[in-house]
Amino acid sequence: MKKIIIPCKNAEALGKKIAESAGAELASYEQRRFPDNEIYFRIDTDLKGCEAIVVQTGYPEPNSSLIELF
Repeated sequence: MKKIIIPCKNAEALGKKIAESAGAELASYEQRRFPDNEIYFRIDTDLKGCEAIVVQTGYPEPNSSLIELF
């Protein structure tokens, strides 16, 4: 089964290290903030039939990190 790591904004470097050590690939995604501070997050990689792992940290903005994770 193919393994894919999905790093959120605050965990890009951590996600890359995990992918390298696990022999997994990084998912490509698009993330941006709207003027009203809402978050847009779209995964561009096909995850069908894959084992996907989401990587996120709670620092430096725990509230935004949790919303992005959900």
